[in-house]
Amino acid sequence: CSSPVTRGMVQTTLGTDNLPVYNTNACVTSASTFNQWWRSTPGVNQQAFANIVFTYDPVTKLYTYGNKLYFPIDGQNFGNEKYSHNYGFTVQAHNTFVYKSGQSI
Repeated sequence: CSSPVTRGMVQTTLGTDNLPVYNTNACVTSASTFNQWWRSTPGVNQQAFANIVFTYDPVTKLYTYGNKLYFPIDGQNFGNEKYSHNYGFTVQAHNTFVYKSGQSI
């Protein structure tokens, strides 16, 4: 892949399993390898779970999370390999909220 940012890698809507759907591009060789990022594949990836606590800002009325040292699975699953942190992860974030008419999200 020639660029650090790849646009159009996923379709604009989630699949029926609420996960990203592969869209043909030059950076990923197939839908099968793309799906390994998001779906459990024995021998290829492992699941890990972590909680993230968001901070509410009463001025902006937004919940935010900021952590430059966010490595939630250091030393877990396949380990850090030869690195000081485990960089080999993707994140699925799940949350519920109440939408009130007129709000923007």
